[in-house]
Amino acid sequence: MSRIHPTALIHPSVELGRNVHVGAYSVIHENVTIGDDTYIASHVSIGEEAEHSSDKYELHPRGVCPPIRIGANVVVREFTTVNRPIKDLTLIEDNVYVMARVHVAHDCRVEHGAVLSNNAILAGWTRVMRGATVGICVATHQFTTVGQFAMIAANATVVKDVPPLAKFIPGKELGMNVHAVHKWNLPLLSETLSGAREEPFYRQLLDEWEAARDKRRPVYSEAAKT
Repeated sequence: MSRIHPTALIHPSVELGRNVHVGAYSVIHENVTIGDDTYIASHVSIGEEAEHSSDKYELHPRGVCPPIRIGANVVVREFTTVNRPIKDLTLIEDNVYVMARVHVAHDCRVEHGAVLSNNAILAGWTRVMRGATVGICVATHQFTTVGQFAMIAANATVVKDVPPLAKFIPGKELGMNVHAVHKWNLPLLSETLSGAREEPFYRQLLDEWEAARDKRRPVYSEAAKT
C-alpha cells in the first residue's frame, strides 16, 4: 500500500506502483509512472516543464506531454527536480539512488543502479549508464554519456563522454574505478584501464558505451576507443 503525504499533489494520471512513498509538499505532474517500492521524499518536483531558453515552454505551453518513467526501488531525496522531456522520455531506471537537491533535466536517462550525489546537475540528454556514480556538485554538459560503473569526482564539470569504469578527477589522467569492480563483482583482473582493455568483459562494456553515446559529444579519451 502506497504512503502519500496529505500535502503532496499528484496528477490523477500518475501511475504509482505498490508501496510507493511520496513525502510532504512533493508535486508529481501528469504522464509520470513510478515503480514499486520507490521512495519520493518531501519537496520533490517530478514532471515540471522542460527548461528551454529559446522555446520558453513556460510562456508557450505545448499541446503534448511526453512521459517520465521512474523504476522500482528508486530513492529520490528532498528538493530534487526531474523535468519533462522535450522529445521522447526522461528515465530513471530501477535501483537508482538520487540524493538531495539533484536536477535531472529533460530527456536524461539514468540507468540501473546509478548514484547521483547531492547537488549534481544533469543537463539535457545526459545519459548515466548502469552502476555509475556522479559525485557531489557535479555538472554535466548536454548530450554527455557517463559510461557503465564510472565515477565522477565531486565538483567536476563533465564536458566530454566518460568511458566505462573510468575515474574522472579534473586535472588528472583517467584512472580506473576499482571500487566498482568489487562492488558489482565484475569479471575483471586488471586494475588499470589500459590493462582492462585487453579483457573481453571490458571490451563488451566499451561496445555498449559506444553504441549508447550521443555522437554530438566527443569521447573523453582517445585511448578508450581501442
